Amino acid sequence: MKDLRTELRQSLVPILNQDIKNKETGVVARLSTNGVKKISSDKALNKSLENGFTKEEHFKVGADIKALFENARLGETHEDYKERSGVKAIHRYFADININDKKAQAKITVRETTDQGHRIYSLELEELNPLP
Repeated sequence: MKDLRTELRQSLVPILNQDIKNKETGVVARLSTNGVKKISSDKALNKSLENGFTKEEHFKVGADIKALFENARLGETHEDYKERSGVKAIHRYFADININDKKAQAKITVRETTDQGHRIYSLELEELNPLP
């Protein structure tokens, strides 16, 4: 696990605090060190594992967060249910992907804050079940 987290952090260093523009909405978000920690956190990883993905798949997709966010579609926006100070809204973006011959959806959480703008906050993988 430690190696996977280290590899992810190293692969994301070039895009830390760089503008990443979503093609659909035009929203510019940034990935901070805190966002990298959230993406590689046990909580985010466990959500992907519960949805039928391996830890390797989770980290592989995490390393591609820039392209995923650029091409994702905005699925929902809501207030911050935790009522954190300075958080204006929570946005969920979705990107359809194919990983190891499995159709999946990357769910990207973006926090909109008053002082830092849009921040990529978390990522989890959800399985896309084919319709019957």
